[in-house]
Amino acid sequence: MDASDSVKDIHNRMPLILKPEAYEEWLDPENKEPAKIEELLKTAYVNELNRYPVSKLVNQVGNNKKECMEPLKNAGAA
Repeated sequence: MDASDSVKDIHNRMPLILKPEAYEEWLDPENKEPAKIEELLKTAYVNELNRYPVSKLVNQVGNNKKECMEPLKNAGAA
């Protein structure tokens, strides 16, 4: 999926982000109507994201710890 305007300066692609109330409909295997599915994709939810620099720990798959989500205290640090 192409990145929204709110994040395209970080990366040109982004994952699908749904509001929690849309999860059930998105995961429903009986939902085969393209119009209904496309409607789920139209969301301004991305605009509600908070952005901040994080540690380079996120670049290693094995690092599954809370430090990967914490904002850097010094944006110049790694």
